[in-house]
Amino acid sequence: MDSAYEMMTSKARDIAKYIEQNDFCRIFSHNDGDGITSASILTEAFLRKGIKFQVSFIPKLDENIIEYHKESFDEETPIIFCDIGSSQWNVIKDLKNPIIILDHHKYKETPETEYFLNPETYGISGSDHMCAACVAYLVAKEMSKENIDLSVLALVGIESDRQKMEHINAEILKDAEKSGEIEIRKGLRIGNGLLKDIFMTYTDPYLEITGDEQKIDKFLKENGLDGKKAEDLNKSEMEKLTKLVVEELEQKNCTEGIKAVVGDTVLFKNHMIQNIHDFSYIINSCANYSDFGIAVSVCLNDKSVTNEAINYFKKSQATVVKDMQTVKPLVKKMENINYVHAKDLHTAGEIASIHVRYIMPEKPFICMNEKDGSIRISGRGTHALVNDGLDLAEAFRISADFVGGNGGGHKISAGTAIPIGKEKEFLTKMDEIVGKQIKN
Repeated sequence: MDSAYEMMTSKARDIAKYIEQNDFCRIFSHNDGDGITSASILTEAFLRKGIKFQVSFIPKLDENIIEYHKESFDEETPIIFCDIGSSQWNVIKDLKNPIIILDHHKYKETPETEYFLNPETYGISGSDHMCAACVAYLVAKEMSKENIDLSVLALVGIESDRQKMEHINAEILKDAEKSGEIEIRKGLRIGNGLLKDIFMTYTDPYLEITGDEQKIDKFLKENGLDGKKAEDLNKSEMEKLTKLVVEELEQKNCTEGIKAVVGDTVLFKNHMIQNIHDFSYIINSCANYSDFGIAVSVCLNDKSVTNEAINYFKKSQATVVKDMQTVKPLVKKMENINYVHAKDLHTAGEIASIHVRYIMPEKPFICMNEKDGSIRISGRGTHALVNDGLDLAEAFRISADFVGGNGGGHKISAGTAIPIGKEKEFLTKMDEIVGKQIKN
């Protein structure tokens, strides 16, 4: 076993022992797919141990959040921060509570708590090789070896953060295989169901036919795939479909897109949502509509919420496809970045991801979404750009600070919110910083 993994496991064991000494814990988790799976892992582990808890999902960690929730815990209550907290120590350091941080984001000031677990501390990339759900899983596994089945939720966290199944993530996959909870399907990494429905609603991959019923019908009929379900394709049919998708992406030089959609699809044997891609899409869709209760219920395999969860997914993806049709003509190019400025988008992060992965991979993509009185911004890059020096977390931090905002994230993905009217200054600073990063 890797020495870094061993050290993380040892720290997870210390944290697990401390948690088990308490009757009640307060949990704050980031409100995206990785944060939801992180909190769900702890939820199941706590239920099995009989530890009482309360969970809140938050978009960011600041003084206002803590003040708003302060009546929900006393000074002796351990507070657990999932998928958040590493770079916000200045916000939480004055709390008198015992603080546990289970995160994977980069940080500059090391949190002064003995219950801090982050792969970056051990030289492991939190962007590529370990998400917060995996960190939470290590703790849950140390609470009880029976919690090895929760590895499947860690895999969903990996998928939600679009990480590589390498290094620590590969170790988690081995646990899922040992638990007997999964099987693997080779070929195109897509969800289950009718191919027509997949190409109408899914944005991984995002193709010329995506969302266009006539084009999809023509494509499927011409290739003998009309009426077929992804899970029913035989080997030659899957190979043919994969080849067609790869050929289109190769024409656009979308190397990252090809890597993202060709390979192994994890299938869950004992969950109501059996395909990892469907699972990730569904919980993120629930989060987009702020129905975190449904999202956690999906993770806990509550079959009573299946229809509601799938309806969120259908509604969310239809909106994303529609938003893509709206923003494509609005995209503008700068020297070192591509960007779009739009209003009332469903999710800026998804728009940015689609563009940089499947349409314009040559530069980082910045999506500016004017909504609720501010400009919410998401940026996405590729691993190739990161290898060339791109660090969106740093670029966002500096650019947001320049216009009175507070940005951060990972080298490959970052976000912020800035005041309306500051868009040009932000973009100019971003373009300047990204140019320096990549040229250096």
